[in-house]
Amino acid sequence: MTQQSYDRDLTAELETRLAALLAQSQGLSPSAAMAQVTRDLLAHNPYNPPEGDKCPINKLSDKLLVYIFDLCVQMELEEKLYREDDEEEWESEEESEDEYDDGEDDEQDDKEDDDDDDDDENEVEEETESEIPPQISISHVCARWRRLALDTPSLWAILRFEKGTSLDQHKMFLNRAKTALLDIEINMEHNISCDFSEEESVLEDFDDSELQLHGHQSRCQKKETELIDCLKRSLDRSDPSLPTIVGKTDWYTGSYIGELDDPPEKCSCCDCYYSLSEFSEILDLVIPRVPYWKVLDVVVKDYRWMYLLLARLHQCGPADNLEVLKLFHLTKNKATTEIVFSPPRFVTSFTPFQGKMPRLRHYVFWAVHIDWDACVSALENAERANLSYHNEEVRPCFDIFEKMVKSLTEKLILRLSGPKGTEEDWQVAEKMPIQVPLLKALTLWHLLPEYASSLLHFLDTPHLTSLSLCLDRGDYGDFAREMCEGLHGRSKSMLAGLEHLNVRNLQCGDVSLVVQMLDQLSNLRSLELDCDTQADLFFDALLKPQLEEVYCPLLESVDIVGKTGEEMKRFVKAREKAGVRLKKVYLYCRGEMNLGLERWLREHVEEFELDFPAFVEEE
Repeated sequence: MTQQSYDRDLTAELETRLAALLAQSQGLSPSAAMAQVTRDLLAHNPYNPPEGDKCPINKLSDKLLVYIFDLCVQMELEEKLYREDDEEEWESEEESEDEYDDGEDDEQDDKEDDDDDDDDENEVEEETESEIPPQISISHVCARWRRLALDTPSLWAILRFEKGTSLDQHKMFLNRAKTALLDIEINMEHNISCDFSEEESVLEDFDDSELQLHGHQSRCQKKETELIDCLKRSLDRSDPSLPTIVGKTDWYTGSYIGELDDPPEKCSCCDCYYSLSEFSEILDLVIPRVPYWKVLDVVVKDYRWMYLLLARLHQCGPADNLEVLKLFHLTKNKATTEIVFSPPRFVTSFTPFQGKMPRLRHYVFWAVHIDWDACVSALENAERANLSYHNEEVRPCFDIFEKMVKSLTEKLILRLSGPKGTEEDWQVAEKMPIQVPLLKALTLWHLLPEYASSLLHFLDTPHLTSLSLCLDRGDYGDFAREMCEGLHGRSKSMLAGLEHLNVRNLQCGDVSLVVQMLDQLSNLRSLELDCDTQADLFFDALLKPQLEEVYCPLLESVDIVGKTGEEMKRFVKAREKAGVRLKKVYLYCRGEMNLGLERWLREHVEEFELDFPAFVEEE
């Protein structure tokens, strides 16, 4: 029902009720009659609270209410992943560090509650267009809900740092979280990154004195100066474990391009993301809580920000409760195959948390490197690993890589990354294939053909059930052929055990190889194809099989990018005709989809979803 039709129906009902009431009660004034009609209409409105103590939610136990609060917070976080609205600034109290003490008396609690009331009211008054965090909303419903919310530290232990939310709000959350394990996300995905290659070309034309003499203060140079300033202020320079910073042994005293005596000027673009100084303030806030970190997820677009983070983490103590560590540098030059890391002044390999993360189960290093040797004891017990976009210079050596991955159980993602060296190097060093006996899922993206084949020879994954491929840097015919053969002394191929296959791209150009692969996928249950690439060959081969038997007889679900509705209809009909009907179809459609085709597809599969975006890179 549209708003216009709803308003029309409501007006008609009000007029009817008002006329009937006035006819029955001759002495009743129109205003009194209207008030009574309104009360009657609202009497059964579910959005109005019941009178007295009739509200059912008041009968729920404290434990159940807290569980509901936690669900509300989690749902809000999930919804926020799909929204682009930035949070506006919040003002809140700075509570005493004494609040963390376990031995607080009731009088102190009452005083803090009173302070919370006053400050939270200020938050709501100063809030403009932003959405109130669910924790704040919950704590403002009634005295009982507020007491439960403030007495549940885990509600406040989820910290999402984005430009537009003041540090005061995060301080309040940290204070209320007490000693709960923290889930920290610092997202600077919208940072304006600097092209280092352009910067280097500028720096080559001038020496330091000329740049200072002419006041040549480019945005990149200002950020460099700000980085040095932040490092000087935050690092313990006497730490013997501290490696060379920004390629200079005298980084804390030396003269730098564009260095200023006063605090460095912020870039004009800093209104939309955290400056280095602001980022350093965030680290000042959260680093004292390292023993309580459970999740750390940081996304940057400029490596200077990541460099500052890694340098700070290098001087942190052990992260005894850290389970998830995700560090992303979303550089636009991530797909480079250069051997040497650039710029070289940022090649420093730091050791976060002294290499001590005993509970780490999931790590992501996306165009970010650390001292792999020093951290291997923390990485070798993880369940999931993501190594992406690493130059040869900063990759782990073969032996360290083996320790990092041999105990993985869930997933290993290698995007233009892996062990240092080539297959010839490993053979000369008499390396044996790496046994990863419990690994279920493997992702191989953007690897060169020879390197991809080398990984097949030196990664033994006997229980693999899921494989994701995006191989787009040459001819992968040999790689495809070897996947169809038994490896590591086994009679069955690695494809024979797969239940899920995702092909974003596989440049082999040979239909017969695609047919061989499909013939091996006898246990496949779900398939993802990006048909805007050579993965289209798989779609065509399934549509028109060259052999009498049906390819992928157990296939139930397909996720297809780049096909029209008519092509998808032919595909579904072909599977039906072969007696292997599909249950689920997810189509990222090319072009428009008419209602008739959509209706037909929904009638011929149990579940059908239609969308028009491109694939999103998996984490």
